[in-house]
Amino acid sequence: MYELNRTHARRAFKDLLGQANHFLITVLVGLDGVRSGKVDISSEFRTSWNPQNVKRSAERSRVFVLDLALIRAIDALDTFMMMSARKPSAIADKEFRAALDGTGRSVARRLDVFDENLPPLKQQHKAALLVAIQWRNQRVHSLSDDKLEKSTFRILRDHADWFASGYSGLTIGDFISNFKAGEAPTFKEAASVIRLTHEAVAHYDEHLLEDLPVERYLKVLLGELLSQGNADPSRAIKKTWGHPSKKETKVIRLLRMIGVNETPEVCGREVPKEFVERLVSLECDEVLQFIDA
Repeated sequence: MYELNRTHARRAFKDLLGQANHFLITVLVGLDGVRSGKVDISSEFRTSWNPQNVKRSAERSRVFVLDLALIRAIDALDTFMMMSARKPSAIADKEFRAALDGTGRSVARRLDVFDENLPPLKQQHKAALLVAIQWRNQRVHSLSDDKLEKSTFRILRDHADWFASGYSGLTIGDFISNFKAGEAPTFKEAASVIRLTHEAVAHYDEHLLEDLPVERYLKVLLGELLSQGNADPSRAIKKTWGHPSKKETKVIRLLRMIGVNETPEVCGREVPKEFVERLVSLECDEVLQFIDA
């Protein structure tokens, strides 16, 4: 059996945010070493890094890094939503795509559109993301005119136990207070936003896959892969379909590159076996016609 377990939009999201928590912790551990004076500065940096107050520099750098983590998380979420609508669109519904086109620069409005057109997130999950989006806007002095409703904060407070138990003891009162005060997020708050965005994208992507015209979608992905970098696709076609004894292995490898994998049990969206078999059976001069059909 074959399956597609994520869209190209989720792959792009993972590229941006996949290891974010690990990277964030690594940088903060390093800054903690700088602050405490335990880090031995290499000669590479001695001429360009010589702060008057090392502790203060480390503390300001920590704020900078936590801001970047918040910004990266929301930008990655926005990338997922925007790319879902771009060719090859993972959104089958034309009205859904049209609604996204009308959201302008607003990440919050795009989140509303996703929640209106797919099974929605838990209300407290969405509320936390709306605060994170506006927090990011504040920290980068965005021109966004999005406003948060009082009900957003009420929902968060009503579900304080949900956040505390599910997000490493996140204190929702502090989360709201730090946002309202215009402070940078704490480590726990930044890490929680990263996790919330991962969970939201996983939720939406699962439902996008359910409605995906999978064969047409995969044909477009294959066409883009074969023409990568505006290359002549005939070379890639010959390299894959021009060797009868290795053709199946090479086609399966191409499919893996666009997210299709063999599996004993389908957990994502099943890719018809007949589609894969037909793809393998093609001759070189039939490939483009099949993909464009």
